[in-house]
Amino acid sequence: MTVANTESSRSQLFENVAGTRSGKRIEFFDYHSMADFEIADAEQYCEYPDNIPGAVDLHAFHDGTCKVQTLYADSENDGVSLGVYTFPPNFSFPRHWHDCDQIVFVLEGTVSVGNRQLRPGEGYYTRAGATYAFKTGPRGVRFMEFRPVTNFRTVFVEDNPDRWARTDLTTPADA
Repeated sequence: MTVANTESSRSQLFENVAGTRSGKRIEFFDYHSMADFEIADAEQYCEYPDNIPGAVDLHAFHDGTCKVQTLYADSENDGVSLGVYTFPPNFSFPRHWHDCDQIVFVLEGTVSVGNRQLRPGEGYYTRAGATYAFKTGPRGVRFMEFRPVTNFRTVFVEDNPDRWARTDLTTPADA
């Protein structure tokens, strides 16, 4: 397993961002006024099967694929986090797992997880360690994600380089 982040096995993605814990007993956030930001160099926050870094340009794979709107993150105590993630149309995210539970709630677009296609108002719960992949629909997807921690691992298990193709950048043969 190749670990990109050598200082810590947990992602520091939410460190020092707006919406992080301030020590107040009640903290407010506004989905409508908080900006999205593109996750730059996302490959540094993930772990990969040993053969993938040599076979796949991971920077090109991740580039421009995910925007996040951090609504709340307790990076100081590694407490709960709530974020909104946006992925482009027809994007396939390879099989992976996280070291914490998560709840995902679709806000816009569609996403397929396993044999289920989820629309706005639908979602899913994933236990820590559960392996899954997803593919966004023709208009992409925007979903809200709750986790019991702020810092978490993303560990890819997909070791077939062909499944790392940027499906959002290709045109279907019958189009």
